[in-house]
Amino acid sequence: MKKLSGLIFYAIGTLLIVLFTPLGFLYTALRNICFLKFSDWIKQIQNYFLVLVVALDQYANVMMKDLFNSIVIKQGYKGYTFGNPDDTIGYVIRQNKKRESLTLFGKFIQLIIDHKR
Repeated sequence: MKKLSGLIFYAIGTLLIVLFTPLGFLYTALRNICFLKFSDWIKQIQNYFLVLVVALDQYANVMMKDLFNSIVIKQGYKGYTFGNPDDTIGYVIRQNKKRESLTLFGKFIQLIIDHKR
């Protein structure tokens, strides 16, 4: 049972996210609308979404670590690996660009990341 605890916690956490995300977003939006000026509300919402994007990026870095380590980093190179929960995908891509350890697919992802900056 102990070996399955991570899977069980992940399933419960995912269920809670699916159930409560709409409520949490609605509450945050209404609370900010009621208590802030419009310009302050816009800033708060922009910051709110920026934090969410970073969290999603870190989540994807961990969730996709095995796949990305296989298809983004050249095999046989000492690349900076995916999977650290404090790193974003963009950070790992940039570290591997410096080490010249990106595959063709990794270079393509790097172009997309640099384009949006």
